[in-house]
Amino acid sequence: MSTMLQIRDLLNPVTPEPSDGSSDEACVQMSPERVAAGSATARHPVRPREWSSKPGKQRGPVNFMPFEEGLSQDMIRQIALFQVRPFGQIRQSCEHIPYNSSKKDFFGKTGRESIDVLKYDFRSQTDPPADYTVMWDYDVGLVRITPFFKCMGFAKTKPSQMLDKNPGLRDITPSITGGAVSAQGYWMPYKCARAICATFCYPIAPALIPLFGPTFPSECRVPNSHGYRDMTIDPRIIEEATQEARASRSMRTESSSPFAPRPAAAPKHCHVLEPRPDQRSYERRLPGPESRSIILEGGKYRYVANHATPVREQPTTPHLW
Repeated sequence: MSTMLQIRDLLNPVTPEPSDGSSDEACVQMSPERVAAGSATARHPVRPREWSSKPGKQRGPVNFMPFEEGLSQDMIRQIALFQVRPFGQIRQSCEHIPYNSSKKDFFGKTGRESIDVLKYDFRSQTDPPADYTVMWDYDVGLVRITPFFKCMGFAKTKPSQMLDKNPGLRDITPSITGGAVSAQGYWMPYKCARAICATFCYPIAPALIPLFGPTFPSECRVPNSHGYRDMTIDPRIIEEATQEARASRSMRTESSSPFAPRPAAAPKHCHVLEPRPDQRSYERRLPGPESRSIILEGGKYRYVANHATPVREQPTTPHLW
């Protein structure tokens, strides 16, 4: 127990905020971009109209959970070096971000008008150190990749140049401009984001374990190796992500369209049921010259004249109740 407490204290040296997290100001102050912009900005956050960030409970399925359990002690120590927080409680650090922009890039590429994210912060080992926020949509897996480029010292134009080097990737990577700084930038499908980051994020790989998993550091290209920082990935990854994005967008668009076909509703209080054995009618021909038949109907027998020669066993049409 004492070891667990020491690890927890090591991973979360900063006193956690209250669990309700209902203050919008508190959320904005946690944004590293606002902190870097100066203390005045952090004290007086501005919420543009097109964004409304709402911390709170999760909405919808969580298909992309953070990696917080089952990690080795060595990995935990590496994560602790980057002061990842709130490690162990990232799955509770969720936020709903509606987006209403005149630019339809995000909706056109995702079929969605909001982002439901999980997030955590980490501190770089640069001099001076800086805080960065990792953020991803836990439903469809879109990852905000902008902070990774900034942390590694690239210019603002580098993400766009990276997209140009990977044909088809820009078509499935929406760009969010304006509004809250914490959500601005490119949002890339999970598999593509993981592959792209593996080409240049080796120095901060332990900080991305909660997002990309425990094998991510070993899959990163190391400095001075072939392909390090070239930011090109296997086209098959892009093609697979494109198909998944197309299917997801189509499903969401059809479900939200007022003209989407709907299945015909059955009349109220009307059910077609399989008849019980005592509700079936069976006709069997009786042997003999009389050429008569016996009918079992409604649990009662009766004789009828029968001029047909074949023997027939046929259930009647089920009753409609």
